[in-house]
Amino acid sequence: PHATLGKRIYDYILVPVLDSQGDVTAVAGTTRDITEIRKLLEQKDAFLAIASHELKTPLTSLKTYGQVLQDIFESRNDEQAVLMLGRMDNQVNKLTNLINDLLDVTRIQSGKMQFNKDDFDLSRIISDILDDLQLTTAKHSIKKDLPDHLPMWGDKERIGQVITNLVSNAIKYSPAGGEIQVVLRKVGDDILLSVKDFGIGIPEGMHSRIFEQFYRANNFREAISGIGIGLFICAEVIERSGGKIWADSNEGAGSTFYVSMPIRQAKDQ
Repeated sequence: PHATLGKRIYDYILVPVLDSQGDVTAVAGTTRDITEIRKLLEQKDAFLAIASHELKTPLTSLKTYGQVLQDIFESRNDEQAVLMLGRMDNQVNKLTNLINDLLDVTRIQSGKMQFNKDDFDLSRIISDILDDLQLTTAKHSIKKDLPDHLPMWGDKERIGQVITNLVSNAIKYSPAGGEIQVVLRKVGDDILLSVKDFGIGIPEGMHSRIFEQFYRANNFREAISGIGIGLFICAEVIERSGGKIWADSNEGAGSTFYVSMPIRQAKDQ
């Protein structure tokens, strides 16, 4: 610790200095005090965690009261009121999902994201998710090409979260509607999943950055609302499951997201 400033955190960058023969003759470097930056990041994570927890309680109550009202108006055959309450419930679900994503970000940053692994049928999980998501859009046609069965060992909730996020993004970033293609294959000891849309696409040079926390491509910010944490969470879940996630896209020509994961994930991952 510093004699007067206490414990400090430094970022070091070192590069070798080579002579004409390619041999290292010296080392050059820079040192940057990042103590205050680290404190700000920790404060941000703490705020997100507290705010997210505080918001969940009133949202749970709001959803419960909304469902009670919906049941009352259904018994009175008031279709207009039931319709409006159904829309309100959808918005509450969206806000709940956003809060859960923020909580996941804080868990990732603190190393507390948990995985509960078991055997499950990945084809069945994906099929059920796609059927549910198809009900949320009339402008899109979700086409699925899945094996009849694909047994897998892993955290089905977390993997389902990734699939939901990728397909939801395909819907969101294809505002004009159209087809979304979801393909699942077994490749050796791995699974390979692809989600293809024909939407606005991602500018070249930004394919890797879209998996960064709170990052959004320029055309995303201009066209679609969002805060840029969904793909960050997807990448963390897949990487911590021993897999890889990447995107192939051209601006204006749609995007294809790929996920590759081992079928039998290590029990200690």
